[in-house]
Amino acid sequence: LLLRLMKGTASLSAFAEINATTTASEADAYGQHLTEKPPKGAVKVINTGTIDRYAALWGTESMTHGGRRFMEPYLPLANGAVSERRRKMYEAPKVVFAKMAKQCEAFFDRKGEFASLNTNCLYDPKDGLSLAFVAGFCNSRLFMFFYTQFFSALRTSGGYFQFQAPQLRVIPFKRPSKEIDGKVTKLVTQIADAKANDPGAITAALEKQIDLLLYALYEVKDEETGVVEMAISTPLNVSDEAGR
Repeated sequence: LLLRLMKGTASLSAFAEINATTTASEADAYGQHLTEKPPKGAVKVINTGTIDRYAALWGTESMTHGGRRFMEPYLPLANGAVSERRRKMYEAPKVVFAKMAKQCEAFFDRKGEFASLNTNCLYDPKDGLSLAFVAGFCNSRLFMFFYTQFFSALRTSGGYFQFQAPQLRVIPFKRPSKEIDGKVTKLVTQIADAKANDPGAITAALEKQIDLLLYALYEVKDEETGVVEMAISTPLNVSDEAGR
């Protein structure tokens, strides 16, 4: 099934840039400049602990960095610690991934409002590819099927995957038709809006629609969806939301 679903795909890195959001030394340097008083030309800051599926928990969950705790951390981009390359990344629309999780937690930064510490992101899409579609794909069951098949051996004893740039780059990706792109983008926007208003919003029905559209795109047969979903040991759309 994996080999069949990979037909007609290319690596995700062929469609966009995928890189770390900071090096360890950059993250340490940024820590000296984090503030909760937003200066002009600053961006909001998140990390793995404040990234959820389709949502940033900035201002909702506290972020700890360098022994300090912040509820609404900002990073001034004008200071010398932030390079021009990083400024362009942070101010660009992007999909930001929690570094370690049991299932992919990808947040679509639609307006380029966030920097992120010690995580990875996808940006600069090629040939008009919708980042909203990518966010839907990366939060889907099908994405986790691919990730589990490729990298289950790297899973920790606690069941956690690391979502690092080298692994994300090689995930099989198929460019969607305009119709499917538009439908997924609309659903992702609805989910993101709901999560922005209430991070605990239940969006399982909308996410299920995305899963079905992706199954159609990759030509997953009805009898094969059970195989895909059984291969994912942690059910999506249930555990995190039910716990809130």
